[in-house]
Amino acid sequence: MAMEAEAPVIVVAATSQPGGRYILEATDPIWMEPQEELETEIIHNANRVLKEAEEIILKYSNQWAMFYPIWPKFMGV
Repeated sequence: MAMEAEAPVIVVAATSQPGGRYILEATDPIWMEPQEELETEIIHNANRVLKEAEEIILKYSNQWAMFYPIWPKFMGV
């Protein structure tokens, strides 16, 4: 969708801070990069977005929750 809309993707997370406050963490805009093959394009751009999300998740890993096993090999599922 972002590719067709010519719009960037921005990963945003609200994180809990001391004192009952929250801040928003956001990445810089991630512009989709076209590839010759559609499947390659989807995987390439998804990996770029997930890499940015990973940095936020690692920074606030104690606040991360995922209700569905999307990485079962790492969760013993």
